[in-house]
Amino acid sequence: MLPENIWRIGDDFIFAGTARSIASVVGYVPALDLLDGTSVDTTSVYWRFTVTGLLVKRYGPEIRYSDQEYLGITNIHAVVGTKLLKLHWWKSDFGESGVRVEEAVAGLEHHAGRLPLRVRQAVNEVAQDQTLPQG
Repeated sequence: MLPENIWRIGDDFIFAGTARSIASVVGYVPALDLLDGTSVDTTSVYWRFTVTGLLVKRYGPEIRYSDQEYLGITNIHAVVGTKLLKLHWWKSDFGESGVRVEEAVAGLEHHAGRLPLRVRQAVNEVAQDQTLPQG
């Protein structure tokens, strides 16, 4: 577990799972360009734990959809600055495409210290589950 994969928000901790490239998720673009000029090129599943190791919320994984006019992927999550963003990429049959951005969590701070025991155990369990074959 790398320190840059853990953030604090109040008394809670947010852990980022294995990062994947936007290109591997979306398949059409190498990165998602946001209105403020930043670009998101990786995504992950994030887990929010209390100080006692209780899972509060899971952010992700992404959800693909298509209908007669649109192809899209929603529930894409990435940390940009001090915010966990939820992104929705879409493309229409008419050549239009776009990215909608929502703030999932604001006020994140990198956690550089030692994790409380129960948080460490919860993070290790989640990290280990990501390495198991999905069936």
